Amino acid sequence: MAKPWVVGHRGARYVVKENTLQAFRYALEHGADAVECDVWKARDGSLVVTHDREIEVARRKYDVKSLTLRQIKSMKPTIPTLKEVLALVVEGYKKHLFVELKDPSAWEKLDEELEGWDNVTVISFYAPQLKKMRYPSKGLLFVLRPLSLKNVIEGMDLEWIAPRRDMVDQELLQEARDLNLKVLTWLHNRPKEVREALRWGVDAFATDRPDLAIRWMNKGLEEWIK
Repeated sequence: MAKPWVVGHRGARYVVKENTLQAFRYALEHGADAVECDVWKARDGSLVVTHDREIEVARRKYDVKSLTLRQIKSMKPTIPTLKEVLALVVEGYKKHLFVELKDPSAWEKLDEELEGWDNVTVISFYAPQLKKMRYPSKGLLFVLRPLSLKNVIEGMDLEWIAPRRDMVDQELLQEARDLNLKVLTWLHNRPKEVREALRWGVDAFATDRPDLAIRWMNKGLEEWIK
């Protein structure tokens, strides 16, 4: 049985503040094969890594898209830029990075910023933006079970699909294999959910606890070998 990649969701968000360099470093130091981050475009065009469009400072919320990078850094120094995450994960640790495009208006800037980078996959719920992007490794996120995967991905030139864990069945997995698509499922935060990913034979699964997920996965593999 092949080992799937263990992907640290927003780094290791159950342990370290999500989408920070510290979270990505923690996940990779504890054995994650890849990490996932979220990207928005600031007012000055900078790509910043944060899950939500708004950041909260002193009980007030500010729209990331209305702020410059300098303003964001002054309010929340722990928010990294995509360039900083690429330098850490891909260049430094030589690991794979999944970048979720949260901001549909940022696709052109993301295309530009990823030029020349390997070992990255752009994932998003925004199919039209993925279709426009030139970057070669892309994956479609979805939370509804498509009636026909082939029809959903038509014209998108995808490498991955990323269904939510409860959307997965053997029929979908077989259809993905027939279409030469890799499968990333999310989220697997308990031992039985990690075993589920192993049983399905997915290529990767995302988790908020990559340190524990690796332990659970190895234990499951040992039991199967016995």
